Amino acid sequence: MKKAKKEKVKKLKNKGIFSNIIFSMKQINKVDKWYVPLLFVLEILRIPQVFLFPYILTVIVDGIERGKDARDVILKAMLVTLICFIVRVLQMLVESNIDTYRKEKVIVSLQKKFYRNSLKIDYEKFESSETQDAFEKAKRALYQNGGMLTIVRSTAEFIGKIFSLAIAATIIIYINLWLGVIIFGLAIIKFFLNKYARKKEQTEYRDKLPNINRRISYTDNISRNLSIGKDLRIYKMDKFINKERDRTYTNFFGILKPYLIRETTVGSFINILEAIDLLAIYGFLIYAVLTKGMLIATFVYMLAAVREFAWSLDVMVLSSGDFMSCSYIIKDYREFYEMNVFEKKETSDHPSNKVEIEFKNVFYSYENQEGYALNDVSFKIKAGEKIALVGLNGAGKTTLVKLLCGFYKPTKGEILINGVNINQFSRKTFQELIAPVFQDNVTIGMELGENISMSPREESDEEKIKQTLKIMDLTSKVDSLPEKEKAILSREFTDTGIELSGGEVQKLAIARAIYKAAPLVILDEPTAALDAFAEYNLYNNLSEFIGNSTAIYISHRLAVTKICDRVLLLDDGVLIESGSHNELMKKDTEYKKLFNIQAKYYKEGGAL
Repeated sequence: MKKAKKEKVKKLKNKGIFSNIIFSMKQINKVDKWYVPLLFVLEILRIPQVFLFPYILTVIVDGIERGKDARDVILKAMLVTLICFIVRVLQMLVESNIDTYRKEKVIVSLQKKFYRNSLKIDYEKFESSETQDAFEKAKRALYQNGGMLTIVRSTAEFIGKIFSLAIAATIIIYINLWLGVIIFGLAIIKFFLNKYARKKEQTEYRDKLPNINRRISYTDNISRNLSIGKDLRIYKMDKFINKERDRTYTNFFGILKPYLIRETTVGSFINILEAIDLLAIYGFLIYAVLTKGMLIATFVYMLAAVREFAWSLDVMVLSSGDFMSCSYIIKDYREFYEMNVFEKKETSDHPSNKVEIEFKNVFYSYENQEGYALNDVSFKIKAGEKIALVGLNGAGKTTLVKLLCGFYKPTKGEILINGVNINQFSRKTFQELIAPVFQDNVTIGMELGENISMSPREESDEEKIKQTLKIMDLTSKVDSLPEKEKAILSREFTDTGIELSGGEVQKLAIARAIYKAAPLVILDEPTAALDAFAEYNLYNNLSEFIGNSTAIYISHRLAVTKICDRVLLLDDGVLIESGSHNELMKKDTEYKKLFNIQAKYYKEGGAL
């Protein structure tokens, strides 16, 4: 059967521009209550300057034309200049406060919240390409240019221009009503051109970018990835990477080119309309000077007023484009949070110091998979029991582990821990119950000791860390480091950072599980990077350190089975055999065949 698990994006109906503006204001207000009000104060301070600065020149020209007393003209001009100066200083102070502190605070806070929430996304759903694309699209709402900050700032500018427009319109009517009609009509045409361009930008450019951006980011970052740097150079993978990069950029330019052509074409039409604006403004004003006796001083002021009228309309047209572009982006952001990808909040805590496990007729199928990765698997594990889960590669061992850790949900059947369905468990419960060691062991760019405790140094037990390092035979390695347990496990942040070998990283991951001392320990291929001697020593010691905890060892190497109470053998997603090592070796079992094959290689000096 085919399993379709895609999380469909829930389209937000009746969530238009106004709704997205209010949403953005609320989100920003949670971070900084003064950011939005200050934007409106900023626009209010800009309005009088638009009309006061040209009025200074008008006062001077009018004084010359009418032969007024120079002292009166200078005093009047200085008074207006002083008012302009005060308003301008206030504007600069408000603008500086917004741009140098508050804006960065809002951006960082919104991004921090977004990325923290991303850790709450259900792991299984986060693996899907659809969720990844939705995540990338939602992330754009947090950028400085576009998204929530831009739509709120554009709203403030739009409202400010409405006031400027009203004042300028009153002045224009004094000159000629038809001039206002022409300018307004041209603005309507520019509005629809801009609307068309923004809609096409979203559907034919921005919606196609997330997948391409992820590929570009991957091919760019892989070149400096130290973990695969050796493979890249030895196997000449640069040819493959360059080919993939070229193909990705070809696809990118394939959507970029028509977008730029369309933007250039629409922009050219808008520029032509703006030129017609200027011709109409100068034509009407010059006509008024030549035929109606308009004074030069009046001409100067009227020119400024009419230009402000036209400019305000242009800004409002451009703002409408910003509204549409940002609204599409914010809609993506809101739709992402409407997707059923986040962990359920109705789960509850189920703490315990012992763990009993039961799989009851569990099936699991990956997205778009034919058949099942796990097929009707049932078994029980008693508290404190040590289990070896074995099988060939692809048998379903790691899938079973991810189900047990709560990363995946069974397609059918149920998994019980202490008699409770794990679907009812909160993440906190999983964090307290389970100490896993996964196949793909990782270190984080923080101190070595913190990589074991997974807590800041001040919250860690240093003696326990040292004891765990000794257990894993890492003491001599750590003592050889200048900064000992405080050494940073990355060269990304400091030149003194260190890189551990594959075997050392695996030992560190096991040390992390031992330090945690959880009631359920899961070790997925814990010795894959260790040699046979290290593997033998580790297995001899692990039972003592794990103590009474329930333990599951997952491996395709069967040396682990001798220290376990029972063996579960998986084959192609089906549990085919169960019993102790001795029980299974006394019968003609698949396990016996596999064990003897591996034992033969070890006896002959080989390795698996």
